[in-house]
This record gives sequence, structure tokens and C-alpha cells, in this order.
Amino acid sequence: MGSTKAEGTGRATRSKSIAVSDRGIWESLLTEAAIAFKAPDTKVLCLGRPGIGKRSLIQALHQYACPLAANTEAAIKSESEHSRAVGLEFAHLGARDPELEEARAGQDFHCSAACSVLILEDPVFEKLLLSRLKADDLSRCAALICLDLKTPCTMMEDLRTWLDVLKRVSAELMQQLPLEE
Repeated sequence: MGSTKAEGTGRATRSKSIAVSDRGIWESLLTEAAIAFKAPDTKVLCLGRPGIGKRSLIQALHQYACPLAANTEAAIKSESEHSRAVGLEFAHLGARDPELEEARAGQDFHCSAACSVLILEDPVFEKLLLSRLKADDLSRCAALICLDLKTPCTMMEDLRTWLDVLKRVSAELMQQLPLEE
């Protein structure tokens, strides 16, 4: 009787290990397939003074890219809940392929590519921005400088300030790139 119980336990252990290893294989295959078909992540740097509409612009882009996700998020949180006491804000957008017209029409469209948005409102936090970027990201990075049209007398000063920030950040990242012969 003792040996039958041990044999039964041994079979259960072997079947568990086979099931776990099979599940591990399938998970690794599915993960590999998902990564292979995903487009590389892009970055958008959104720079400008507080309160000039950067978040509204990003929300509009999000609404265009993934309407279902944008509507769901809008129902969960409202603009009044946002705290402006952050050095660097992060947003994540889906990116559509403009070649696929049928995808635009669908409200439940799932984006295959991603776009990370980093919002900086104060040049003092430039180092935070730099810490979130890698030198390899430069080829898939764009910058938006948002200016306040309500105060045209400060536009050139703001533009110079944000161009200087971009110049310093890009110079630092470009120094990290390997030299090619």
C-alpha cells in the first residue's frame, strides 16, 4: 500500500512539472510573438509653461489614436483632479498606422505601437527629463514646444528657454552615442 501511494504522488508531481513546463513554453512563445510584431516605442517631449494647453493637446491626440481608451480614461478621471505639483509628467498613447483606413473607423481599435509622452513645465527639472531618455531613443523622438499665445510678449523668451533645454538634453544624449567610423 505504501508503494502505491508513493507511485501516485510521483505521477502527480511529474504531471505538474510537465504542465508547468508546457505553460512556460507557451508563455514564452506568445511573449516572443507579441514583441516581434510590436513597433518600437516612440517618445514625444512636450515642453512649455504650465496652463497653456499641453495636456489638452495630448488628450486630443489620444482621442484620435485610440477613441475607446480615451473615452474610458476620461470617464475615470477628470481634468480637475490633476495636480500640477509634478516635475515631469508621463502619458502613454497608442499610435495608429495611417495606411489602415478601416482601423480608423473602429472605436475598439487596439494600437499596435506606443508613444510615450514626457511633459515638462519647468526647465529646472531638465535632469528628470534626461534621466528618462536613452541615447538610442533619439532616432524615434520628437519635441513639441508649446507657447502661450495669450502673452505674445513672452513667446520669444519662452522659445529660447525651451530650445536651450532641448539643446542641452540632446547634446548630453548624443555624447552617449558610440562613434562610427
